[in-house]
Amino acid sequence: VRAGGELHVLGDVDQNRARAAMGCHVEALERAERPILYTGGGVINSGDQATAHVRTLAEATGFVTVLKGPGNADGAAWADVRYLGITADANTSVAQEFVEFVVSEGYGDWLSQAPEGKFPVRRGAEEGDTSYEEMWAALDVGVDRKAPLADIYPKEVIDDIVAGLSVGDRWGAATGQLATASKLVNSRVMSR
Repeated sequence: VRAGGELHVLGDVDQNRARAAMGCHVEALERAERPILYTGGGVINSGDQATAHVRTLAEATGFVTVLKGPGNADGAAWADVRYLGITADANTSVAQEFVEFVVSEGYGDWLSQAPEGKFPVRRGAEEGDTSYEEMWAALDVGVDRKAPLADIYPKEVIDDIVAGLSVGDRWGAATGQLATASKLVNSRVMSR
């Protein structure tokens, strides 16, 4: 945190050592036009104080849902759409009923299985309807502490998350390399 032009590192740490270690990073962040901080398990595993500091930082900054660059002015977002398929040897009439249920009145139940990882690709039952999006925002997320997404994120962030799906590309589909992209994703090589 910059206060009066001086760098103050939050937490119970030696300020001089922390300033020396963090100074170049803070300067880079200050020079950046739109910096991105990607945090995860390290912050979570560091305890409530670290989580609170990151939350304070997040509240003072933004939420990234779409990444843009010189080669893609419209931006791109990660989109992993899962499909419901019916195999050739299935009881097709029962399977068809299930699929129709899941994409209509059962859509909320489907999303509620993991609302933090399932996003409403279908915004509503028909064009212009946003009922599925609104229902998703009201679903509880969390493991040890549960709360609706709408209590955690402001409406603008939820709108940005859902809007990110409109620019999500299926890797390899446009270039005929979907099978290769699928193997890459399913191998989890990128997450290691």
